[in-house]
Amino acid sequence: MPCLIELGSASIGIHQRIGDKIGQVCDLAIIITKERFKEIKEGAVAKEMKTENILFVENPKEILEKIRGFAQPGDVVLLESRVSKELIKLLSD
Repeated sequence: MPCLIELGSASIGIHQRIGDKIGQVCDLAIIITKERFKEIKEGAVAKEMKTENILFVENPKEILEKIRGFAQPGDVVLLESRVSKELIKLLSD
C-alpha cells in the first residue's frame, strides 16, 4: 500500500486511521513505501495488531518470502496499488 501524499496537513491523522483499520481487520500488513509507515504502524498497533505483523518491505523477493511464511492454504492476500511486475511474476510461478 502506498501512502496518500496528496492529503497535505491531514496526512498524518488519516494514515493513523488507516492503521487503525488495518489493525482491526488484518493479520499481516506489508507496506511498500516508507512515507507515513510510522503513523500506519502506530494506528495498527493501537488496535492490538502484533508489531511483528506490520512490516515495511520494498523488495519483491522479501515480500514473497513474508507472504509464503505467513499465509496458509485458502488465505486471501490483497496486494494493493504499486505491485511490481517482478512480484507479480514471482507470485505466478
